[in-house]
Amino acid sequence: MSYERQAQNYEKGLINYFIYMGKLSTPNNQEMNDRKFDFIDQWLPARYTSSVNMILKEDKKDPAYIRQVKNTRTDDMKIIDALYIVAQLNKLQVED
Repeated sequence: MSYERQAQNYEKGLINYFIYMGKLSTPNNQEMNDRKFDFIDQWLPARYTSSVNMILKEDKKDPAYIRQVKNTRTDDMKIIDALYIVAQLNKLQVED
């Protein structure tokens, strides 16, 4: 198996893991939402809308709507969870 293929499989595994963990720990109170948005603001890369749509798969959204959810902190948990996953992946890449 080539290195590129291994990296793709590893990335898919990370994405599935973060999606699974995001579903288990969906925050109900505002304090947890604020912490999640603080993490997103700190670690989200400059170009993130295509990554969010890649995570959402069938439920793709317009990039303008994704930016609106991020900037106005709109309560769309699917988008927020996808933004959080992208921020976590970016943090892992930056710290390695």
